[in-house]
Amino acid sequence: MSASPPFEIGLTMAGAVSAGAYTAGVIDFLIEALDAWEAAKAHHRQTPAAPPLCPPHDVSLRVMSGASAGSIVAAILAANIDRQWQPVREANADDPQPRNPLFDSWVNQVDILPLLGEHDLQHDPEPLSLLDATALDAIAERALSFDGPRVTRRYVANPLRALFTLTNLTGVPFRYDLRGNTGHGQDLSRHADLMRFAVLNAGTAAAPALRAAPDARYEYPLHPVAQARWSDPAWQRFALTALASGAFPVGLRPRAVDRNKSDYTDMHLSLLDANGAPVTISPSWPVQPDEQYRFLSVDGGCISNEPLQLARVELSGSALARNERDGLKANKTILMIDPFVGPNAPGPASAEQNPLHLAFFKLLAAYLQQSRFSAEDIELANRADVYSRFMIAPKRPVPPLLQAGYPEAEGQWIASGALGGFSGFLHREFRKHDFLLGRHNCQQFLAGRFTLPAGNDLFADWRDNAALRKRYHVPGTAGEPGQLPIIPLVGSLHPQHGTEEPLPRWPEGACDVAALEAPIAARADALFRKYAAGEGVFANPLAGLLWRTAGKPALMRKARETISNALVSQGLLRPQANANNSSPGTAGGE
Repeated sequence: MSASPPFEIGLTMAGAVSAGAYTAGVIDFLIEALDAWEAAKAHHRQTPAAPPLCPPHDVSLRVMSGASAGSIVAAILAANIDRQWQPVREANADDPQPRNPLFDSWVNQVDILPLLGEHDLQHDPEPLSLLDATALDAIAERALSFDGPRVTRRYVANPLRALFTLTNLTGVPFRYDLRGNTGHGQDLSRHADLMRFAVLNAGTAAAPALRAAPDARYEYPLHPVAQARWSDPAWQRFALTALASGAFPVGLRPRAVDRNKSDYTDMHLSLLDANGAPVTISPSWPVQPDEQYRFLSVDGGCISNEPLQLARVELSGSALARNERDGLKANKTILMIDPFVGPNAPGPASAEQNPLHLAFFKLLAAYLQQSRFSAEDIELANRADVYSRFMIAPKRPVPPLLQAGYPEAEGQWIASGALGGFSGFLHREFRKHDFLLGRHNCQQFLAGRFTLPAGNDLFADWRDNAALRKRYHVPGTAGEPGQLPIIPLVGSLHPQHGTEEPLPRWPEGACDVAALEAPIAARADALFRKYAAGEGVFANPLAGLLWRTAGKPALMRKARETISNALVSQGLLRPQANANNSSPGTAGGE
């Protein structure tokens, strides 16, 4: 055991839609690496006379924050952090039943066919979303019912925090009074929301004690249970809150979330009063003891798609404090996993580029990009001397079909990147690629990028060990000293001393667009029938005739064109297959 305090890590998982498969792959390798390192340290503790096999310092996984699909990945990890699972590599990625809840959920289960089902329409009085989100409930139940062997992970904090961003459609009312002639104040609603959970007894690393009401940062405890977690009300609320964070507007149904009304009392602001005390505000509603509040939530990424600040504040202890940024002094950091990085397409530059039928979508795109903008994060990210935040993002060679048009050697390419992040739902091979790419990128990142200067006290117990330092030394960039890894890759996990995670084959031609037409048409027909069964314009027999003769054919042509063009642009489909509307050919290689 190291004499130095553990280095604390907060994971932030950005919104990803179907590219949650990439985030899941990163997490799969990260946990495998941490488990292997802990096993090596445990072996050395049992045989202290033997030379150390690995660096002896410690890390602590303190908090996970997520938005949208990032929340769902975080929830699966938190629900199974006290379970052992089998890492999924290229060799066993096609096994019939891989013992891995991350891979099973994000590669095997999240697929377009069940999302185009009709189970929701059999129960809802009217359609609530384009896709059948009941399929996600089944996936959540399966993930929370994983029965792998129990394990206690030393590097996991007790409690481990899980923070999910939410877009609260109901709103929390606030009011401030102004001096004036009417006696009225200004009434406002807060729609940016979050839920805090604390997983107890999954690890042994130290962490702040469980908070309690009426603190505005109240968190909901999650205790280990012997039975499947889905049958436990606390864990079920945890899973459904994660699904609420991932309820993409229009595409997936909004979710109702229940919590204590007192959670919003005395909300802390990033301000100090004249006496240096934190400033708080409270909603303008009356609160009765134990009163419950139900609100309708959609995708947390609508307002906060990269909840880095939530994890940062959890590590620092206050919105007014900051984590140490100097590489020689840093003792905690945020690690962000973001499947979507790189330049964004510019918005309209003239009125002609913003026609009426596209104006709403252009405005929505601008709103979403602005919600992700943080001047402070940009400034810190551009400084080479800041060691309090890191990021893992997709990196691989340009897909074979697109190499002629992209002169750069590498880029941010994921198979789930088309259709605004929805393309991963179209085929398992897309999701499998992204999962395996996440593992590949995570291995390279841990081996050569997730490092601190060797002079940091975290390495005091072993930086003078010549053999260990030679094995794990990472050369510094120009003007920087040598570096050492925060999470060392032991044994065969190190790409230079063991086995490198292979770059997955790009899944060109895997998806047959024509095969998607029947289930898309069936879902469209089911939605129309649901509307026609009620009152209004859709109940008119003429509406049914127009739908069958004009509306549905036009919709299917547009769907086929949109999907095909998006896959072509992503290098997943050959243009000639798109032009002929035929089944694509054999998948290409690297």
